[in-house]
Amino acid sequence: MAALVVAMSMATPTPWVLGLNTNELRTRQAHPDIQRLCRDLDATLVLTLPRAIVVSIPAPVNAAALLTRFPNLRYAAQDALLPVDLRWIPDDPLFPDEWHLQAGLEASLDGPTAWNTSLGQTEFGPVPVAVIDDGIDLQHADLTQNLAPQGYDVSHLPPDDDPSYNGAERHGTEVAGVIAAQGNNNLGLSGVCPACQILPVRLLGNGGPSDLFTSGSAIASAITWAVDHGAWVINNSWGPPDGNPLDPAHPVESWALPDVVADAFQYAATQGRAGLGTAMVFSAGNGGELASYDGFASDPRVLAVGAIDQSGARAYYSDFGPSVRLVAPSSGMAPGSGIPTTDLSGTAGAAAGDYLNDFGGTSAAAAVASGAIALLLAHAPTLTLAQTLELLFDTAYPVDAARGSYLAGVSRWYGYGRVDPAAALAEAARYPDEHTLWFELCGNDLDDDGNGTIDDPERCARCVPDYPEELCDGRDNNCDGQIDELFVCMPRDRPLCAPCSDSRQCREGLLCRSGGLLGTWCLADCADDHPCPDGFTCAAATCSPTQDATHRNCYDFIIQNEPERCDGLDNDGNTQVDDVAPTSLEARMATKNCGTQGVCAEQAASCVDGRWLCPRTEVFEPDETRCDNLDNDCDGEVDEATACQPQLGGGCTGCQSTAIAPAPYTALMLLTWVRRRRR
Repeated sequence: MAALVVAMSMATPTPWVLGLNTNELRTRQAHPDIQRLCRDLDATLVLTLPRAIVVSIPAPVNAAALLTRFPNLRYAAQDALLPVDLRWIPDDPLFPDEWHLQAGLEASLDGPTAWNTSLGQTEFGPVPVAVIDDGIDLQHADLTQNLAPQGYDVSHLPPDDDPSYNGAERHGTEVAGVIAAQGNNNLGLSGVCPACQILPVRLLGNGGPSDLFTSGSAIASAITWAVDHGAWVINNSWGPPDGNPLDPAHPVESWALPDVVADAFQYAATQGRAGLGTAMVFSAGNGGELASYDGFASDPRVLAVGAIDQSGARAYYSDFGPSVRLVAPSSGMAPGSGIPTTDLSGTAGAAAGDYLNDFGGTSAAAAVASGAIALLLAHAPTLTLAQTLELLFDTAYPVDAARGSYLAGVSRWYGYGRVDPAAALAEAARYPDEHTLWFELCGNDLDDDGNGTIDDPERCARCVPDYPEELCDGRDNNCDGQIDELFVCMPRDRPLCAPCSDSRQCREGLLCRSGGLLGTWCLADCADDHPCPDGFTCAAATCSPTQDATHRNCYDFIIQNEPERCDGLDNDGNTQVDDVAPTSLEARMATKNCGTQGVCAEQAASCVDGRWLCPRTEVFEPDETRCDNLDNDCDGEVDEATACQPQLGGGCTGCQSTAIAPAPYTALMLLTWVRRRRR
């Protein structure tokens, strides 16, 4: 027996986990059960947990025997090692600076969560993403492993296969780094899609980032080459010239899409990815204006991407409107708030090293979205283009919910919201066939939603701008999804922060004054005896909006302080659409059956015989108070006894709920049916 004890003491101690029928053992380490176990097993106490202890035993122990000998022992198990994988966090030293890929920010994508599912690599190789831009630094150490062996340069005729940068060209290198800088190579930073492959296409090649020119045929040639060389995503961080984002009154210029480019869009949508469709991503524009005037970004076959800053709010320069359907993180007002990315190697770039930390504009936002799409397609390569876009729309995160004016899930400022690749990846397996659930991709010659109609007319009818601003003619002149907005129908008495051209347009007590770099607005003067209202600060004797997250400028103020117009939007910014509480029965039923007609108090939906009608009728009331054989409170019961109150004069002394409509009620129903048929 002594020899056995010696052998046990010489063996390697084995950790065991012993669960006890005692709570909070950490405060009772002198518990008799613990002392007895350690003594009888010649064990050393290693760790005490709330209901278990970890002990080091010199030799293996029979767990069943332990359970038999110690009635207070719930379980005994050897503390075996478990195989685990670290969540994929790249070892690139600049990754911590890539705020747009971190978790926890409203504006960020949470790259590590998405990367647990997809890095951009399929069983057949990396997902190819074409970057149509100016030249790319083909020797950049953080890009070389993710560059395709062949590129294309169509910046001159005839084209050649050398898409490298020339002179001051650095934009393409910056875009490529955002999309697919190589991850986990212990160098620099990581792209959104760290294992994707970049197909470099040099379209813009005059050696600088401004005053660039190209042609419709060159654009079409670049897109066609990218499709023919297998691109699953084509990023276009360029577009027609923008207006001045700091001057809302800047003239707006319309840029039509050349027919030859429209043909190339059609080719990408119908022939790309072996017929599944290549995703065409465009930056929305940096003019702080409607993207409707940009024929490239507003084409229904492309995805226009707007920009949000680190706070999750619209970047001041980002274009907006119905054609902008997603947003992605980019730079804001603050210096250094942009996206870290690759720069030209050595001293040729904008920064001292090979990287810079302030890439921005909707160029960066489009690149982020392109990388997110590539992650999704790597994980679900059989998705059609329409399914891919629908999935991105359905899983987008609604940033800036309080000010975003989301109607049926869509905002005029943010589209469906911020692209969320992790959420899209989690939903990627929901399609049983080639059809979408609801989305129709207009212009791809397919019946995407399987309803028997190609390019459903009611969904695909395009609004063509006929004037850069509203004309107060009851039409959406500028194609921003609204009619006669922003006080255009108010020649005078415009409220605080309304746009103006002279003081005669402003209401009494307000003057048309400059709001800094953001145009002229109806503002109040300030003095010791005339303080500024809440949300405004006195500057140069004028009350200007306080620079905070709520009202950063007059433009932000007026979009949530307009008069309520019963148009299905929260015009006055009180968090209620058309001033009916969104959780009320009235609002919920009206939204379901009345679409976007609105449910203002004076035009609220009403219920007749359990059916909600959009125009309010005189029979609606919040509670049943009249015994008139009508369902006044729209709860599905007529004159219910529990709610109907006796009328003055003894008219009602206890009504009974009835499902049979008497003659006056039947007549009202017949009239309602006839009117509906006529409509």
